[in-house]
Amino acid sequence: MRKVILLSSGLLLILVIGLTLHTQLFFSRTFTIMKSHWPAWDLFEYQVSSGLLNSRHTVFKNFPTYEKALDSFMSNQDDAALVTIFEAIYVQSKGIPVKIVLLLDYTLGGDQLLVQQDITSLPSLKGKKIGAEYGTISHFTSLKALEKAGLSSSDILFDFDSMPNLIKKFKNGDLDALGSFEPFSSKLTSTTGSHAIFSSKEIPRAICDVLIIKESSFSSASTHIKFWRKQWRKITNAYIKNPNLIKDDMNQFYVNQNHPFSFNTNGIYLTGHVENIVAFNPTHGYLLDSLKDMMNFMIEHNVIDKPVPLEAMLTLYD
Repeated sequence: MRKVILLSSGLLLILVIGLTLHTQLFFSRTFTIMKSHWPAWDLFEYQVSSGLLNSRHTVFKNFPTYEKALDSFMSNQDDAALVTIFEAIYVQSKGIPVKIVLLLDYTLGGDQLLVQQDITSLPSLKGKKIGAEYGTISHFTSLKALEKAGLSSSDILFDFDSMPNLIKKFKNGDLDALGSFEPFSSKLTSTTGSHAIFSSKEIPRAICDVLIIKESSFSSASTHIKFWRKQWRKITNAYIKNPNLIKDDMNQFYVNQNHPFSFNTNGIYLTGHVENIVAFNPTHGYLLDSLKDMMNFMIEHNVIDKPVPLEAMLTLYD
């Protein structure tokens, strides 16, 4: 019996060593992905990091804010980042060529402009103070809300700061409105009496969340990209089949990482394999159109100075 146990243990050890060597040969090196917190990005991290060997070739760096994640991505040698197309275009405009390799979702209400209880209409934002992280999607959402109200940034006072600081200011009543997103919005509306006066539900497919990789890293990342796409297909299929099970797993993931969040995909359309094929289609895909609309908006509002080569940012999806 002891021989059988020793033999089984030996075979298991050989199998683990073999899988490890195979993984090291299969993946040329470890890639680093920068991110902050957003349900789809956290779900991607959970799936890619799961398993015995997955974390050996993909490392996630989490930041408390969009702004810090973006600054880190733009200032150092890390390879990839989870962002919206707003930040992807912004990075490209700063002379850092990137490729979009995966569409994770587009929002249908998951991004909002929250306002204090006494504000009941968009036009009443005139003369008010709005908090946003400059050059991020909270900035875009705020500008879109102003546009719908027939206002411009000169009609209000922007307070650009980090999201944790903005949340404190909003709770204290020092801000009239806040460009927000999940997982922060649900917590704020349930604890402060604030409400969403504008959301991405009114601009479908305008806010797309994507995985970008620096062009300098792209040529050596083909195996990783295939793996990331495969893992995203797996988890989105699992979510469609049993969303409650995935929500439970994600809430436990948050507990394990000491994050005070609850997994919530309200207002978020997760895009699986078929949706990515449609979005990236070079002839009829909608992702390029979303990028064009976003870029034109950013130029109009002086977020970027001039057009960027959008077609060069897209890759084939297969």
